[in-house]
Amino acid sequence: MSFHVGEDLGDYKIVAIIGAGSMGRVFQVEHRLTKRKEAVKVLSAELATETQIQRFEREIAHQARLTHPNIATVHNAISWEGCLILVTEFLEGETLERLLSRGRLPIETGIEYIRQTLSALAYAHDQGVVHRDVSPANLIITPNGTVKLTDFGVSKSFGDLQLTNCGDIVGSLEYMAPEQARGSAHSDLRSDLYSAGAILHEVLTGTKPFGGNRRFAPIVTDAESDPPRPTDLEPRLDQRWNAVVSKALLRDRESRYSSASEFWQAIEQVAPPSSRNASLAAAMKPPRFGVIKAAVASAAMLPFLVAPITRLWYVPPLAGITFHIQAPKPEATSQAVSSIPVRTENVPVPRAAAHPLRAEPVQKNIVESISNQPEPRRALSTDQQSEPASEAPPPAPRKKRFWRKLNPFKKKAQGTP
Repeated sequence: MSFHVGEDLGDYKIVAIIGAGSMGRVFQVEHRLTKRKEAVKVLSAELATETQIQRFEREIAHQARLTHPNIATVHNAISWEGCLILVTEFLEGETLERLLSRGRLPIETGIEYIRQTLSALAYAHDQGVVHRDVSPANLIITPNGTVKLTDFGVSKSFGDLQLTNCGDIVGSLEYMAPEQARGSAHSDLRSDLYSAGAILHEVLTGTKPFGGNRRFAPIVTDAESDPPRPTDLEPRLDQRWNAVVSKALLRDRESRYSSASEFWQAIEQVAPPSSRNASLAAAMKPPRFGVIKAAVASAAMLPFLVAPITRLWYVPPLAGITFHIQAPKPEATSQAVSSIPVRTENVPVPRAAAHPLRAEPVQKNIVESISNQPEPRRALSTDQQSEPASEAPPPAPRKKRFWRKLNPFKKKAQGTP
């Protein structure tokens, strides 16, 4: 049965044709009730062979039980008018194959794609599923940089019925492990890691490890030569990449990485910092100079802000009185000065002596003090009592300085009226 854009497919309406393969065709659809865009893979049971039907049913069963951020999510599976339909999330973006066809990727970006791919494989392997077709064509990169592993059409689970005959090829030849070419009965999770190693080689160098025209016969007969080392193709790479890639592409699967986690740990030892770590480091940079400068200025003004002053006026001194500027006082300070008599008056300021910025009288707290009254003697400490008394030098003539009069916290010099 043929399907076209605009036709109905059960509860779905076909919006666009995404692609076609040996296991069926893929369409973009929209659910009539939820209006959600999804992707459907359709296999016609009338035109498919028995083996194809069994593989499609296996794909549905395997992918439906895998829930991982880097694996395409299965929404539903239905049988409709002689067709098997697999409904999955619709993924916007490009395949890694198309991205690599435009040239080498930045190392940090490519390594991040490899990390997400290995994360998906580690989860699938823990669930007992071997993908068997890990290739850039089956890795979709979404606009936000998320890798989605798709197409479990040739996947195999431990204990599944053997569906591949001798000589059948499953997977992409450019990224296929040697034992997989000889027969899928010998393939396991290390076959997926071999394919991931081939993708890593292409990410680092921009070329496939065995070129674009890999032959099937040399793979099966072990006559295929070893792939070139990454530094032979890209001398600027770290020499340690040679050992990492070579171990993943060993012909003897027993000598390869035993798990996706082990493979990633080897990559992590050589890989440069990822773009996410660089963004985090940028976010944790120290404050800019302007902020530091403002903080220093605030610290310098801290002593003057201990007792905040609401209004500050400069008033020339009058004969016989001393001015005291009222400010909010802490409780301890108010107890210390509670014995000082204070009266409030409106003191007119002479126009000739007034500050040029103030022309009106200001209400002040005036502390009366008698200049001829002697100051009470203070108790001397033990060290001071042991020293011989000496005549205090005559007080230096007091200089009328602006800041001394302005600062309300500066104490009077001893003996000065």
